Amino acid sequence: MKDRRIRLVLDGVEGEICGVQTGIPQGSPAAPILFTTYLSGIFDEVEGMCEGVKALSFADDISWWADGKSDEEVAEKLSRAAGGGMRVGRKERSDLRP
Repeated sequence: MKDRRIRLVLDGVEGEICGVQTGIPQGSPAAPILFTTYLSGIFDEVEGMCEGVKALSFADDISWWADGKSDEEVAEKLSRAAGGGMRVGRKERSDLRP
């Protein structure tokens, strides 16, 4: 996890080698555990603030689930959850209840 380097290759053109100080290598056995640990707090907080919304995740994919009586109601709940996730991720807090 230390002294790692990367090089981007786009359309066969190789970039410079750069040091990496954050994240973990793709495919690392630790990745799913760290991903779940990192996001579980965000999921819990948004679910607590957005009534009727649940977080779902599998491997490194996440989604929000909501039900409602109309498409508009579901869209509004999902919009609040998405915005709430962004704010929680930036450490901003606000009451997301309507």
